[in-house]
Amino acid sequence: MKASQLIQNEVAKISRHLILRTALVTFLGILVIVFGERFFRPSHIGSTQFVLPGAWPFIVNALGPLPLFLATTVGILLVSSEFSVGTAKLCIIAGMTKREFLLGKLAAFLGISFAFLLLQVLVGTSLALIGFQIGTQPVLRQQDLLLLLGSLVAMVGHAAMGFSVSTLFRAPGPALAVYFFYVLGVESLLRTLLSARWGLGEVLASLLPGSVFEQLRNPGCFEPNLVGGAESCGFRLSVSETAGETRILALFAFGVAWVVLFVLASYKTQVRRDF
Repeated sequence: MKASQLIQNEVAKISRHLILRTALVTFLGILVIVFGERFFRPSHIGSTQFVLPGAWPFIVNALGPLPLFLATTVGILLVSSEFSVGTAKLCIIAGMTKREFLLGKLAAFLGISFAFLLLQVLVGTSLALIGFQIGTQPVLRQQDLLLLLGSLVAMVGHAAMGFSVSTLFRAPGPALAVYFFYVLGVESLLRTLLSARWGLGEVLASLLPGSVFEQLRNPGCFEPNLVGGAESCGFRLSVSETAGETRILALFAFGVAWVVLFVLASYKTQVRRDF
């Protein structure tokens, strides 16, 4: 089966799921409330005007990790349930190869994550463009583009983690439990232990997958002049421009590497297992 046909089949399948529709509508409502409140907030209380390009950091990080967790949760529920209810086995019996099935599920995960990120960006920019004056400054600066790309890699990274636990545990409950246990528990413990016991521990802790994805959504990693931003970006080589560019490239490289590692490990493991 061609890759384009696989993607079309997965898009048609997941778009009919009530879980995805409910999650997207709920997420849209949250976005309207959060961005609407920020847009109509009086400027005299100390806040800056919600307008591009200065609004990009808020657009990307207004809800913290909620978009990551929500998109990954939906993906885990949809993909792992296909194993638990027997849909995966029926697909293999019908003639689909394991490779095609896994690639289709990965495409579903990536599509869900992209949909949540796109919805967040569209709602935020639609309000932030209202007060924008054409010709005064660009809509999208270099640091804003890097932040958006970093957010995309972070979403894909969490999708890759969700894909791994979904195919490994093959049931929604255990897969969700392991995902959140690692992201919220194990990695925090590892960061603490590494930072406390070894000289390079802080650097190693910043290279854990959750830490890398978190930094890729941090405006301070791409905009050194942002107050308090640089200190919150864990993987720093130097404050010089050259070293800063190297740090950004390294951060993206580690993010992509984790994505590839999760996907390949999951794929190699699952093609050897019975469905």
